[in-house]
Amino acid sequence: MLKAIGWCAKAGVSAVVSLALLSLFTLVYSHTGVHIMNKTGATDYKWEPNQYRATMSEGYSWMRMNTDGFNNSFAMSDTDHIDILLMGSSHMEAVNVSSAANVGYLLNNEVMPELVTYNIGISGHTIYQCVNNMSDAVEFYDPSSYVVIETDRVSLDEGKMEEVIDGNLPIIASHDSGLIYKIQKYVPCFLPLYRELGNWMVAGENATQTEPQEAEGMNQNLSQNYAVLLNRFFEQIVDAVGGRKVIIVYHPETALDDDGVLIPENTEYVGVFQEACVGHGIKFIDMYEDFYREYEENHNMAHGFINTEVGVGHLNEIGHKLVAERLGALIKELENGTE
Repeated sequence: MLKAIGWCAKAGVSAVVSLALLSLFTLVYSHTGVHIMNKTGATDYKWEPNQYRATMSEGYSWMRMNTDGFNNSFAMSDTDHIDILLMGSSHMEAVNVSSAANVGYLLNNEVMPELVTYNIGISGHTIYQCVNNMSDAVEFYDPSSYVVIETDRVSLDEGKMEEVIDGNLPIIASHDSGLIYKIQKYVPCFLPLYRELGNWMVAGENATQTEPQEAEGMNQNLSQNYAVLLNRFFEQIVDAVGGRKVIIVYHPETALDDDGVLIPENTEYVGVFQEACVGHGIKFIDMYEDFYREYEENHNMAHGFINTEVGVGHLNEIGHKLVAERLGALIKELENGTE
């Protein structure tokens, strides 16, 4: 009995020490922290105030979110107005680059400091979530002039557009109380272990598939219903912004083919998307030419990092800089009445 108790005690101590060491490693290598429900409805969730983030698996950065739970160099309480509301996905959340290298920071401090940009980009918030939350976001932040939406896709899923139009898009859940919340908060290694376990299970499922899976929204031919849905989807945007100018920034994938040539974008879907933007008075920025020129002239990719596959993944510092410059140039034209 004593031997059994001793063995259990040693096993318990070993487990605690292992979790502590893994957690310390996580805090340096890949720490996301805890996200909580956003009661304003501007996003499905936000990060805890001053949440520490660490990234070394894709890019390198160590930062803190602001007191509002977003990646800004200032808090809402530090300004009396917002001119530009920046919405988007993990590309705008930008934890893969330093806090002084993302689009929002560059707009505020280098490209156009005369206007105040506030960034509520957050992981998982693709264009569907952005449009779904836009009415609440505009009401809460009350930007004076512009709403900017970042997207990495213009080939949209008809089912998800319908969910947004009908008000049925599922909300990204948050564990902001209870046991799971406490484990995520106080045992940092839990979340990456859980995530990697999920990735391992998905990889096992994919290994059994014999047919390639079709990418989201990509059909050989555009359906007759697609353009109709897309226009209804954009009507949601126009209704939500209350007369403010809307800019959609599209940054396509910048992967290379086997010959080292930048893979061209799907112009069919880009054309339909741009036509719908024009029809609703929405300004559309397609970053493909900017990315192509940067690659041809300077051999720099807009996506990907030194510790990832070339050209694959989130926007890197070069990508953020190019987006900020192009976006700033358009807004300056709009401000001067030359666009």
